[in-house]
Amino acid sequence: MNPYEMLMGAAVEAKRLLKGHAGKAGFTRYLESIQYKSRDEIMAIQAWEMSALLKHTVENIPYYSYMKGGLRLEPDTVNEDIKEFPVMTKAIIKENFDRLHDETAKNARRFKTGGTSGTSAIILRDKNEEVHSADEYFNRMAGVIPGRSRLMIRRPESVYFADNPSDVEYSSNMLSRTHGVSPAYMDKERLALLYSLYIKKHPRFIIGITDPVYRFAQYILDDNLKTYEAEAVLLGGQTMLPKYKKTIARAFRTDRIYDRYGATEFGILGHQCGHSDGLHYIPAIHYVEVVDNDYKDVETGVTGQFLVTNLHKRTMPLIRYRIDDLATMTNESCGCGRGFPLIRQFEGRRIEAVVSPKHTYMTPLSFYDAMENFENVADFVAVQTGESTVTMKLLMKHGAFTDLQRLALRKDVNRYLDYPMKLEFEYIDSIDPLPNGKVMNVIGYENYKSGMKHEAPSHGA
Repeated sequence: MNPYEMLMGAAVEAKRLLKGHAGKAGFTRYLESIQYKSRDEIMAIQAWEMSALLKHTVENIPYYSYMKGGLRLEPDTVNEDIKEFPVMTKAIIKENFDRLHDETAKNARRFKTGGTSGTSAIILRDKNEEVHSADEYFNRMAGVIPGRSRLMIRRPESVYFADNPSDVEYSSNMLSRTHGVSPAYMDKERLALLYSLYIKKHPRFIIGITDPVYRFAQYILDDNLKTYEAEAVLLGGQTMLPKYKKTIARAFRTDRIYDRYGATEFGILGHQCGHSDGLHYIPAIHYVEVVDNDYKDVETGVTGQFLVTNLHKRTMPLIRYRIDDLATMTNESCGCGRGFPLIRQFEGRRIEAVVSPKHTYMTPLSFYDAMENFENVADFVAVQTGESTVTMKLLMKHGAFTDLQRLALRKDVNRYLDYPMKLEFEYIDSIDPLPNGKVMNVIGYENYKSGMKHEAPSHGA
């Protein structure tokens, strides 16, 4: 750590003291002190934290008062007890907001959840709650500390993009050397502006939403532009497809590409460490579940809906909260030696998956695996247009999709879903990103019915 970085670290600590957040650095050091404990020791910490949370919840949150006295809620029973708590959704929060928070809390602030799944809700958070307590730990794990320059390609609240690309503004903190740019509507002109900022600021870290960073990397490679060797690239907000990782690694000349997963309600939930394809999560902060449509645990290695409980949230506990993402767990240990367990992979949002009438899923990763066999396809969008119908919108490199290819793809889709889905085909001229900067290669039935779509001009099939 050079003198400037040490100075920046001291400045950050001083700012926390002024804002009353002095405990955050101490909590990060605590996480670093337990990271190499055994799995059993770490899960024992989780059981103790979960017992304290659930006892507080039934005693202080009106929505859960009917459960008071019905469960032991001790560390040796909480793994069974928590299954008796109902699954929480954004819709339930909106309907029962006044009964879901501690009325005695005095320092609560309101936050709006993300609306990617089609709806959002207001949640309360006390400034002293360690809701985003894993963020600094994971950043330090990847080498990101105050004073090391970084380019953030994601939408900060303070960033506004004007209609005219030449009027694009960005957020910049010269003290911490952090520069934020919105990924929204990133066309050729805006990519050029982003590149000029990149060259001027020479960031050591690239942090952002996966697909916009990928498109920036592809722009660099297509135009054979100069880049600096990045210390690391940290990505999130979308499923990490192989094409993303390969292109970004080439453009920024690094193999330190970290996938991370987070949510507005919880901060960073999972992060790669460089030794594994899985993402570490911290049981001392979060209790996670992967369940089927009836909210029953699925077997390890099976994809299901992702539920999260933050163990440090007291003002408005989020217990068994459905984020609407799909995930797969693993019991494997990581080569880094950390005792924090792994989530094998996140496979996209539930609304970014085709769901058969049998409630089997086909996620963006599965579609990518299937489409990788067709070299004449440049890109695609799979849209579930009916309960048993999928429309494949194909952007071709050359030629047409042959009858043999149609049969092969139909066979793959039906194998993944274990159901005879009907496949329809269209050709498209381009796939433009959504307003939030993301590209959705799979649009689920719920999104299709609600009208969400890319502006992908079609010329028939």
